Amino acid sequence: MRHLLILTAWCQVTLATVLTIRMLAHEQPCFYATANREGEKIGFYFAVQTGGNFDVDYTVSAPDGKELLTGHQENSEDLYFSAQSVGDYKFCFSNVYASFQDKVPDMNVFETSSGNKEARDVRAKEVMKPMESSIENMLGTYERLRRDMMYFRTRENRNFDTVRSTANRIWSFTIIQNGLILLVASVQVVILRTLFSTGGSFGRGSGYGVRI
Repeated sequence: MRHLLILTAWCQVTLATVLTIRMLAHEQPCFYATANREGEKIGFYFAVQTGGNFDVDYTVSAPDGKELLTGHQENSEDLYFSAQSVGDYKFCFSNVYASFQDKVPDMNVFETSSGNKEARDVRAKEVMKPMESSIENMLGTYERLRRDMMYFRTRENRNFDTVRSTANRIWSFTIIQNGLILLVASVQVVILRTLFSTGGSFGRGSGYGVRI
């Protein structure tokens, strides 16, 4: 139990759940993460799963409104930066360049912290020292597994979206092709009937002209 409490005290990391959002055409949703002190690490991850060319624009703004990071037509990003001031950091996506296509990105905004160091008990610090390296290894392994899982999920969703888009195009092409075949066949029937009708009338007229 004591080890569990020590692990919790050492690993005070805000692990936000990865969210899946749907962005309509011309939509600009924003999300926020709060930095409680200067130097706090803030993470920002997103990957477009479906829609168009799997790209969106994004901006990251400081509490004073200054833009810290920007990206144009990006498929995915996985960024970390240190908070320069206390306050709410804004993360905005933009789908204004899409005329009619929705985008579905996975996104995660979180802040990482080692907790309130001043409030730690001295005895707890002494007990934690031998465990620090193993805990860091565990966190590193977990982070690598999490990133690998998100990568494979993104790859699977994009491949499925490509297959679905290709199937829809094949279906549309088949409908158009069959429609053109029916149209050409109908035009040929009309032309043949017209030619035979005109030819028959001309033959009867010529017969009457010979029999005088």
